Amino acid sequence: MERGPRRSLHEKNGSGTNSFEPQGLDPRRVEARAACDRQGDPRIAMVLRAIECNPYATIEDLSRLVNLSHSRLSHLFKAENGIRLSTFLSNRRVERAAHLLRSTEMRIKEITYGAGYKQVPSFVRAFQRRFGASPTRYRRQPLRLTNSRFD
Repeated sequence: MERGPRRSLHEKNGSGTNSFEPQGLDPRRVEARAACDRQGDPRIAMVLRAIECNPYATIEDLSRLVNLSHSRLSHLFKAENGIRLSTFLSNRRVERAAHLLRSTEMRIKEITYGAGYKQVPSFVRAFQRRFGASPTRYRRQPLRLTNSRFD
C-alpha cells in the first residue's frame, strides 16, 4: 500500500493549531523567548517563559507544552530550581495578586481571576498563607508587606 507524504498534526486537523496544545501557550512564541535562557534544561526554560506569558497555565498545560508527563516535569523543575513546580506556580500567582492589590483598585474577585485563580476562597487561603493577611487587610495596610518580586 502506497502512502503519501506524512502530514503534520497542523495539516491533518486543518486548524493550524495543535489540538493537544494548551490554550494560550503558543510553543513557537514560548520557544523563541526561552532560547535566551539556555543555561539549564531548555524545557525548563520554556516552562518558565510560558508561566510568565500565561498566569493561568497549569502543570498539565506546561507538561504538554514540553512533551513530558506532569510528574517528570515536576521532578526536573525541582532538580533545576530547588522548588516544587506547584509551589512556584502558587507563589507567582499570589505575587501577581499582591502587585494588583497595591497598584489597582480592582475588586478582590477580579484580582482572583487576574492572578490565575478560579475560586476566590482558594485564592484567599493561598494569599493568607503567603502574606499572613487577607487580601483586603493587605490592601488597607499603609506599609505594604513586601515579599513580592513585582516590587
